Amino acid sequence: MKKINNAVILVLATACLMVYAKNTCADWPKLPLSEHLTPPDPSTVEDGYVYVQDGHLFRSGKRIRLWGVNTVQEPMMIPVEKHGEILDRIKACGFNAIRLHLYDWVFVVEGNVGYEVTTYEKGDDSLLDRFDHFLSAASDRGFLLYMTFDRRYMPILPEAYDHLSGGGEQPAWKEAVNDLMGSGGHPAKDMEMVWPIDERLEDAFTQYVRSLLAHRNQYTGQTYAEEPAIAMWEISNEANFVHRIFNGWFDDKHAYWKETLTRHWNDYLLQQYKSDKNLARVWGSLEPGESLDEGNIALLPLALPSSPPPIHEHQQYSTRRAQDIVAFVINRYVDANKRIVKTIRESATEGRGASVVPIIFDTHHKPDLMNLYSASAGTAASIGTYSWFRTYDKSDPLYPISAMVQKHPGFYGMDAGTVANKPTVVYEINVHKPAYYRSEYPFMVGSFAAGQDWDAVFWYHWMRRNDSTPLVSADLLNQGLSYSVPKNAWGGVVIHSDEILVGALRVMGEAFVRGVITPADKPVTISVGRDALTRPDLQSYWKRLIGISTFNEGSRIEFTPNLTTTMPSQKMRADWPSDASTLGSDVTYAYSDRQLRIDSPEFHAFVGWPGDSAIKFSSGLTFEPDDKNAFVTFAVLSLDGLPIAKSQRLLMTLLGQGENSDFVYDPSVTKETGYKGMLESIVDTGDVPVQISRPKASVGFPENQYGVARFYDAVPLLIEEEKFSGKLSFDGDRKTTWVEIDKDEK
Repeated sequence: MKKINNAVILVLATACLMVYAKNTCADWPKLPLSEHLTPPDPSTVEDGYVYVQDGHLFRSGKRIRLWGVNTVQEPMMIPVEKHGEILDRIKACGFNAIRLHLYDWVFVVEGNVGYEVTTYEKGDDSLLDRFDHFLSAASDRGFLLYMTFDRRYMPILPEAYDHLSGGGEQPAWKEAVNDLMGSGGHPAKDMEMVWPIDERLEDAFTQYVRSLLAHRNQYTGQTYAEEPAIAMWEISNEANFVHRIFNGWFDDKHAYWKETLTRHWNDYLLQQYKSDKNLARVWGSLEPGESLDEGNIALLPLALPSSPPPIHEHQQYSTRRAQDIVAFVINRYVDANKRIVKTIRESATEGRGASVVPIIFDTHHKPDLMNLYSASAGTAASIGTYSWFRTYDKSDPLYPISAMVQKHPGFYGMDAGTVANKPTVVYEINVHKPAYYRSEYPFMVGSFAAGQDWDAVFWYHWMRRNDSTPLVSADLLNQGLSYSVPKNAWGGVVIHSDEILVGALRVMGEAFVRGVITPADKPVTISVGRDALTRPDLQSYWKRLIGISTFNEGSRIEFTPNLTTTMPSQKMRADWPSDASTLGSDVTYAYSDRQLRIDSPEFHAFVGWPGDSAIKFSSGLTFEPDDKNAFVTFAVLSLDGLPIAKSQRLLMTLLGQGENSDFVYDPSVTKETGYKGMLESIVDTGDVPVQISRPKASVGFPENQYGVARFYDAVPLLIEEEKFSGKLSFDGDRKTTWVEIDKDEK
């Protein structure tokens, strides 16, 4: 009965939206929304450079998928003699790409006005010397690199005014810049909010972009603009410009910024409507005293209506006015980024590097469709999220840390983040420790990304600053796990010393890069009209429906701002299936059984609680853990491109749980909920040795195949080599992170 009611509600809601649109929107002029960029012509690209074709990443005529890791401070804080060791281990752990999430203090001249890039003498061990050495070493090892222009630490100083175009004096500008960037640990953190508003700061940011691209790496001999290893560029990291403008960004900022954007708002309206008469006809009315001639149309409503008029405190503003202000703010951001893209494209020879690689406007993690529109308007869309799994339900058998496999899958803003016909890149993702069942997370993410046919996943982050790179097992396995705690929330996503994450990422990453999971073949396409772009309540409504489709049929978002009503390409589910969701032909989220199952010809995986029976896959391979009531992660991948039943080379992992000795997690110590509550519930992070539960299990091969199994730890170093016949056993004693298998021909 519940399913029927939900279906009826969906039909009625859609019908009501269509009636509302017909009665109020039919005669409105189109929203002049700035369009997304078109990627450069693939036929112009030289071999060796990454480009966009058919909505995906390509290189030298072949589609590529990237499984990467973020490095933040490692290149600059680790001596250059350690760079090769770090990169060799990253590669051995299955990654083929690195996001060099740049900190601008590496590049910007200290004490300068804020946009000139520093220089160095090769081998002088300066920050930029170290960074370029790391980039070169990564390139030598075949890594592809995701680079950023993001500003965070080095502010544009008020003195920059005299260096920028136009000359003259403007005390208000200097005062506003000083107020915004003059103090705090991240003085340039709002740079991405002001350069799209202010022409002078856009000029400064443009000069920084131009200078950085012109920088020549003395180790590769290439400018950043033409470096073949650089696969993509990102203009801003989590700017969320549109979202923040409509959610109170101006409230505690200098009045200059809102006054400046108000001036642009009036210019925009004058260009669109020409006269007060035309504007009033479309909006219904102007507020007393407002006039285009006077340039005093208020920058309102910045809190968007949540329902059709009348709309509570904003009832004096028409829906069309709200839609116009959304279009204006989106256009302001998109058009400013397009100007930056022009600078980027012009920095390189045609067909090379920055003239052709995908360019990302902003990284997006909000469940906000209007922000997604603007963030994804470049030639690739970059989305991401983090997860944590605290449960508040004391009756939950997993209390206080839950597992993702026991409930409907979900990744916050990423659920409704796949933009049609362009590459989707996950810029940052991870699960915060403590996460007792964290080996599930790479498989949940990887299967989802593959089912949605995404192009790249970059995990955050590899290691803490000043961590050494262990070369022997004892060093690595005697490092304690780092947790998310109030003093260091990001300690909980460190990868390199977490052998459980290393093992899961190694095998799932190899599977993702090889493309062995079949994407959903008939995803729902949601044509997002101006109703959902401008009304938060409709965004929530559609976000939920899209999320359900994403993990069942698959989904794509197509922005159609002049369609009055958002419409799906096919009937959408009103609710989750009761027992399991299936994405494509290979992935099943069996939440009623607390399991994830992946079964393709070349890749098998089981995550969760097995229950009473052995796990059987389509190839004939079986997996049987000794303790069928314990959480386990198992996966096997063909490495020679043949189906598992016929493959002669396999990669396998079997993972359990692990925490520091004496680790204590107690939710009763805090009244905080959500993320903060998780951080405060860690009473004791414990210490080494890490207590790892290593499952005992047997793997049965089809047709009693036999061969040699080589067991590796997380360094990875070879622990042991063992012959097998028909069955491979995991004894629970070896410190195994993955196994490489060579079968013998009969």
